[in-house]
Amino acid sequence: MIGTRYTEELINDYVGQGFWHPTLLTADLCDRCARELPSKEAVVDVKTRLTWREVNLQIDKIARGLRDLGFEKDDVLATQLPNSVEYFLLFFAAEKAGVSIVSAQPTFRHAEMESILLQTKAKGIVITRKFRDIDYFDMVQEIRPGLPDLKHIIIAGDDVPEGTISLTELMSRDLENKYPPSYFQKFRFKPWEVTRIFNTSGTTGIPKCVEWPPAPRLYAGRIMIERLNLQEDDIILAGWNLTSGGVSLLAGAVYLWSGRNWLTWSILRPGTPVK
Repeated sequence: MIGTRYTEELINDYVGQGFWHPTLLTADLCDRCARELPSKEAVVDVKTRLTWREVNLQIDKIARGLRDLGFEKDDVLATQLPNSVEYFLLFFAAEKAGVSIVSAQPTFRHAEMESILLQTKAKGIVITRKFRDIDYFDMVQEIRPGLPDLKHIIIAGDDVPEGTISLTELMSRDLENKYPPSYFQKFRFKPWEVTRIFNTSGTTGIPKCVEWPPAPRLYAGRIMIERLNLQEDDIILAGWNLTSGGVSLLAGAVYLWSGRNWLTWSILRPGTPVK
């Protein structure tokens, strides 16, 4: 799906001026990282450390799992997670599967989440069972009667209620023969198609949904990397939630425009002491 503001004239203009790459997606950069520097550490949180090879394997497993659950091109998968490696992986896995991902802040509650899920017609949502004394599963169950499109609740973590899908179990399924790498080419996004849906903060009312394709994210990441003068082996600390503008640096973390320089993402969960 191409967002309404991305006209053919605008796309051709931005591609022609070199702002947007005509073929590149963020998931392509993960593939490239895995090929060229497989043992380089890519992402870290308080529980997990993954190399680019491991990141790419997990991304592919999640993408296959989503297709196996029945997600089709342009279906929407919602997330409401604190910062974590799983959150990082879902950004790229959904894109590879041809699925748009909508990110919601973990501070949102019933009114905000029901509106976002209803607006986007989300087919599934990825949550943790509980975080900071908030039971996200109970919240989704309470608003679910008003969400006719919501088919799947996927749980990140070990506390997996009955009737939901474990993200860990989804990632452990052997689906490579059923969905080989070539399978995903038929669902491939164009760089100006909507792969991400953000939302506003909702400070003056119900949050509004905002479309965002890969091309402007990659360009924003390029500019942020250049202006911050980040170099090889620098580390980006995500101390704020990844639903915000940090996703531009997320794109930049897998691709430094100046050449083959690669970054590590260190993801800080809210409330985690820095050592």
